[in-house]
This record gives sequence, structure tokens and C-alpha cells, in this order.
Amino acid sequence: MPKIPGLQRRRLTYYLRVRVPQELVSLYKKKEIVCSLETRDYETARKRVHKKRAIIEAEFDEKLHQIKAAASNSDILSGYSAHDLEGLTLRWMAERQKRAKAKQASKPSAPENRSEPDSEEDVILNLEQEATRYRRETLGTQDINRCNQLQKVG
Repeated sequence: MPKIPGLQRRRLTYYLRVRVPQELVSLYKKKEIVCSLETRDYETARKRVHKKRAIIEAEFDEKLHQIKAAASNSDILSGYSAHDLEGLTLRWMAERQKRAKAKQASKPSAPENRSEPDSEEDVILNLEQEATRYRRETLGTQDINRCNQLQKVG
């Protein structure tokens, strides 16, 4: 079987080792991250290692983007690639669908009572609220204020 990069067995448990990017070493205060896959079975470890690595690397990408966004005065989305923007959009749509299903499930069932689709203004308002919430998650309050000031000027 081919060797899986980063998969390591210590004592009886399997672990994943991932090197921290050079730009983030000062933030993480270490050169590599070692995390348990919480299994002693090789087959289970093989299945878990890829998912765990993807989660860690996504975190690295997000931290790198935050550093780049803080360093530049450009808008928040300019640092993302088209692929990243598509992923953000899909995540937003999935969250929106989940909320709509939860909202629909909490309503008492009515006989074929379909609600009207959201108006264009509602959709735009929701997008603006989601963008603001995302900015708060990725940037600090000072950076949000700076972005808002730049939008007013521009």
C-alpha cells in the first residue's frame, strides 16, 4: 500500500502531522500540527486522514487570507480566488436552505399553502447582512470600520 503523507502511528494510535506554512509559524507558535485521528485501526485512519488534513489546510488558507486582507487596503473579496468565492457562495446557499427548511418545519402544516418567493429587496438585504456577518467573523471590528469607510469614500 502507498504511504499516506502525514499519517503516523504512535504507540497504538494513529496521528496526522501537518507542517504549518512559514507565514503562520509566528501565529501558531509551532512548525507543525499533530492531531490524533482517534483510532487504532489503519483502515479507519486512512479514511479520516484526508478529511482532517482538508480541515487543517482550510484553516491555514483562511488565516493566510486574513493576514493578506489586514495588510492591504483593498476590499475583502479581492484576495479570494474564483474557486474560493464559489465555495463561499455555495456555503452561504447551503446555510440559507438549511434555515429555510428549519423555518418551514417549525410552521404548522397548511394544505398546499406555498409562500411567495423572497422579493429582490429581501434577497439583497439578506446578502448584505450575511456579508456583514462574514466580515465580522474574518476581520476584527477595526478592519470592518475601515472597510465601511472605504466603501463610503468610493
